Amino acid sequence: MKAFFLATTALVLSYSVLAQSVSNHVPAWAELRAQAIQAQKTGNLPVAIACYEKMLQLNPKAQETAIRLGQCYEKLSQFQQALDAFERARMAEPDSYEASHACYLAARVSLKRGDREKAQKYIQMVEELYPDSSYIARTRLLQAEADGVTTVAFNASLQRELAAGKKVDQALKSYHAGELGAARAQLQKVINDFPETAAAIRGIFSLGHIAIREEKTTEALAYFDSLLSRLGGKAPKSRVVRESLLRKAALLHKLGRRDEAQAVYLSLVNPDVPPYYAETAILQSAGIHFELLQIRTLAHRIARNQNTTTTLSPVTSDEWDALRNRLKEAEELCTRKIDKARARLMYLESLYWQRRYRDVPEAVAEFQTAYMDQETTLELLTARHFLGMAYVSLNEWDKAIAELSWVIEQVPNREPWSRGNLIQMSYEFLTFALAMDGQLNRAEKTLSEWQKYFGESMALESIRAFVASQRNDGR
Repeated sequence: MKAFFLATTALVLSYSVLAQSVSNHVPAWAELRAQAIQAQKTGNLPVAIACYEKMLQLNPKAQETAIRLGQCYEKLSQFQQALDAFERARMAEPDSYEASHACYLAARVSLKRGDREKAQKYIQMVEELYPDSSYIARTRLLQAEADGVTTVAFNASLQRELAAGKKVDQALKSYHAGELGAARAQLQKVINDFPETAAAIRGIFSLGHIAIREEKTTEALAYFDSLLSRLGGKAPKSRVVRESLLRKAALLHKLGRRDEAQAVYLSLVNPDVPPYYAETAILQSAGIHFELLQIRTLAHRIARNQNTTTTLSPVTSDEWDALRNRLKEAEELCTRKIDKARARLMYLESLYWQRRYRDVPEAVAEFQTAYMDQETTLELLTARHFLGMAYVSLNEWDKAIAELSWVIEQVPNREPWSRGNLIQMSYEFLTFALAMDGQLNRAEKTLSEWQKYFGESMALESIRAFVASQRNDGR
């Protein structure tokens, strides 16, 4: 029983009765929340605290609940308990806006306790981790009040921050309503009228996303570069900086600037970076590494086929091994199953690209053992597609036909999926394998089905001609 915050016997009884009620009958979350907020509004803080504590048992990550709990403790002058609640709120989702709110409240409580050192820690945290939060202006005012300096300018800054924040919120409503032009104009006005504010940072960040949505890649890159120039040195650990780095790398990749993109991704692969950013970065950087090897491999194959030369160096076995080691590292680092599966998928694809076709079946079998569930359905289809292509390369037609037919059958509507419309490629290689195996009637039937679903496929006519030539040769 948490009797440390109860001042009288009556309050002890009040809390005891509520605790017994909660233990005997757990109300729905909404009911608990309504009870807690009503009790907090009417000043019945022990009841509110008991409800908030119960809510946190149901959902330990409920930030708003932890903040409200801390505010109740703060009103009762139970400052350590308040600090614990605010810290709990911050750690529940450290990158969120509510985390900056929790830091501000923790700084305020620390000053009430006379602990200026701890207060300064939280104030600095807001500056360094939440440069796009209005709580920067609030914590600066709080510090000025604690230092006993004139607060007129700090109050004015806070009012500008709040006014700018409302305008950004309105712009984002326009954005979510699909009114991109209006949102763009509103955000640009905030940046022009309130350039020094955290709201302006939110505005630049949002403009970058609008440009992405409009497929204005170069413009989007400029917005994120602008943010990084402004904040990279002051708040390198902030969510907005790390998100901007991820966006920048993706945009560089889209522009074909792979080496630059890879360097940006790799800057996020270190132990100090939260898992989401580090995992995304290592997986994407490994993907770019793979692309660079594919480009060189294709260049040499084309040169050989056309009896020409290329300035690109051939890919060595050591380079393929280095890629696979990197993919193993990515698979180990990633926590989401889908990301682990994608790292493993690139691993087995690299065997195909290196023409280690006989190693592909074992790699696919291991993939199926590790990642055969609904979450990784498309990855499994892709793995089996590459297994079918490996069998084609080994002239094992019956196995190739079985694998590629299975892949196609798993997609009833034959809709293409990512990674280069592999369902179309499955049709292409299946038709080729059937023709090579002498199953010309089935090959022609597959061609007709292929044309029905993907009539504009570039490979369709060349495979049709190949099937026709096989039939002519057999006459």
